Amino acid sequence: MSTRPRSNEGQRHPTWELVEILELQKYRFSDMDVSSDPMYVGYVDPDGAWYIMEFNNASGTARYVKGSSGYTTAWTNRAAQTYGYYNAVF
Repeated sequence: MSTRPRSNEGQRHPTWELVEILELQKYRFSDMDVSSDPMYVGYVDPDGAWYIMEFNNASGTARYVKGSSGYTTAWTNRAAQTYGYYNAVF
């Protein structure tokens, strides 16, 4: 979970949002499984950190899981991962 400071009103500062966007730009597409619902898309960065997005068409939701290493194992076990909301994972 991010430890970036929040504004006094409980809303994110635009500068921190830009930092998060730039941080996610380091990830590159790696794998995709759209053969069933939910669907999965995996991303990896040059240092081996990764995240997987789970898209559930039936419920209209997107959830995330991330790690700092072990992408191949995480992708193989993608259906068994514990996914969460973007703001909780990143």
